[in-house]
Amino acid sequence: MKQSNGKTRTGATVVLSMIACAVLVVTILTATDAAAQTEGCLTASGSFTPADHLKCYRVTADPFINTDLLSLNSPQFGVEPGCQVDGHSVQFCVPVCKTIVGPVPPPPGTGFVGQNLIDDYLCYAVRCDQNNAPKKLGVEDQFAARTIGLGIADLLCAPAEKLTPPPSCGSTETTPPTAAQCGGACPADEDCKFTPAKKTPTGVIPATCGCVDTTATCGNTAPPTVAPKCGGTCPEINGALQLCRDLGGTCTCTPF
Repeated sequence: MKQSNGKTRTGATVVLSMIACAVLVVTILTATDAAAQTEGCLTASGSFTPADHLKCYRVTADPFINTDLLSLNSPQFGVEPGCQVDGHSVQFCVPVCKTIVGPVPPPPGTGFVGQNLIDDYLCYAVRCDQNNAPKKLGVEDQFAARTIGLGIADLLCAPAEKLTPPPSCGSTETTPPTAAQCGGACPADEDCKFTPAKKTPTGVIPATCGCVDTTATCGNTAPPTVAPKCGGTCPEINGALQLCRDLGGTCTCTPF
């Protein structure tokens, strides 16, 4: 465990230590400025302050289903084997800087200073067969020092990274497109298709690229010129819908 001014750092250190030892597939999201995350938060005076809190957002949709069985090794609590990841990610957490604005005057806090957090995290519900943590633990954060009670572990957060979202369905050229120039992202049950120019009594409708419903079965629906993309129709199972998802590089029909 890390020490700061003779004080034991529990809180974030416990979570981060367990994360570092987890073998977990991480779902990737949208683009970010990595340099800004490293610097911290810009203050009104023009200086930077470390981001030492995590703000977590509920995940409302995640096409990846994680059922990995993990052995988690915490430098503080030891090895806890038999931890089962329970499906989709449930929270997406980003580093933030905290400023107490109420009540007035704000409470004094404890003087505890955390480390600069850089990574984002995706958190998954887990069920573990073993629990080595003590039932009670003395902790201190920037709000107060106190003793807390601990139950079983039920959440695992893994470092994540935001990526630039794929381009939407369209033409790779600025000129009127051809079939070979159409590509990009569409909803899972649609394909990016080329529509040729059409003459009408009022003029010519130019050629376009657009998302249209597909009758193709679940598989790679992307044109050869763009990255693979899972899409297509899936059969219902006992009246329940399925979605065509990329599971380990294979397009597979899975329940919601």
